Amino acid sequence: PGAALPYDAYGREAYQGQGGRAVDVPFAAADFGVPGAAARRDEDDAQLQQAINASLEEAAWDQHRRQQRELEESEELAAAWAAIQEEEMREAEEAAIAIAAAEEAELAETMEQRRRSESEAEDRRRSLLQRPPPGLVETFEPRQWLNDRSISLAYLHMAAGRGASEGAGSAGRTPLPEFVLLMDPATAFWLTQTDDTEQMEQATRALKLQDREMVLIPINDSGDGSRADGGTHWTLLVCWDRGGASVDDARDSGEDRKDRADSGNAGRFSRFSYYDSLGGGGSSPIRQAANANFQQAQTLARKLAGRHVQLTVGSCARQTNGFDCGVYVLMYSEMIANAFVEARAAAAAHGDSSPGKGCIKQGVGSRLMRSAAAAIPIWEDQLLAITPKEVAFRRTHYHDLFSALAQGGATAQAGAA
Repeated sequence: PGAALPYDAYGREAYQGQGGRAVDVPFAAADFGVPGAAARRDEDDAQLQQAINASLEEAAWDQHRRQQRELEESEELAAAWAAIQEEEMREAEEAAIAIAAAEEAELAETMEQRRRSESEAEDRRRSLLQRPPPGLVETFEPRQWLNDRSISLAYLHMAAGRGASEGAGSAGRTPLPEFVLLMDPATAFWLTQTDDTEQMEQATRALKLQDREMVLIPINDSGDGSRADGGTHWTLLVCWDRGGASVDDARDSGEDRKDRADSGNAGRFSRFSYYDSLGGGGSSPIRQAANANFQQAQTLARKLAGRHVQLTVGSCARQTNGFDCGVYVLMYSEMIANAFVEARAAAAAHGDSSPGKGCIKQGVGSRLMRSAAAAIPIWEDQLLAITPKEVAFRRTHYHDLFSALAQGGATAQAGAA
């Protein structure tokens, strides 16, 4: 008792307990009368609290600075992303402007090429109208076959209003309207032979078939696409009656007609008449399958209609020899085109047609039929009335017409020299 014991600042005494172990016994130093122990403890507690508060304050500031830094980084990232988007939009706009400019330039070039092509074609037509190429006049001599160039030249004169009934320098007749197309034989043969859908679409656009109400097409029986002026027989395919009801349509169900309208075939030609001066392509399927001209016409009609079609074999005069088929085609073409134009003009005069819409209205169609009950075009009466004597006269007329043009061109060329 009364001996000084070792203790630390918090009054923990070290002594030897039972068994010789050293034991720390916490106790209040004031209980043993240690002067200033409580004050030091309070001071230590205050310092500890201050340290804790300082640590918490520093942690709070660290968190604030971290949040501020994260906010600044987020704002920088947003600004960078906005800059990237703005740059991408600018580049997209520049690309769009460049593409539009390129497309506009390409369109302008295409239009210029088309204009040049049409101008060159018109120059060639004028040249042919003024002077036939060598060897063509001879094809109109007696007992000679007409070739592609023969029919093409006759079609040019017919379209220009210089049919077989007019002289070489006559301008008395009106040219055929744009809604009637006399297709060049070479073009018709190429369309029949090609299987390229894209080229077919380009050709139909170039021919402006969407604006035509009647297309007359000379058909040759040649199947050799590598040889010009092949074949041995000419026939005529007539495409007409846009948007009307074809023979097949009358047998089709409403669903079939709706399917054709939904597929984009509405408004295309619905009537396809076929004329053969040898009587080919009759009602017998066996005769039709064996007739090369009929098969060529069927193929081309299907391509132009965009669907399967059935040709209507029309009535026409028969040739009495083996060389006048081409002249018959020319006479058929002129009579049919004139009948169509006259019927359309009469319908327009009575207000029962809509010119310029690319569709034959009921008024025009009714005027083209022999009667309401019989779906027979009125021009077939004229075709049936053609005589061999008229054919011979027409051949001679074409020969004289083109001979005069050839001689006039040669004289003009000699005078220029």
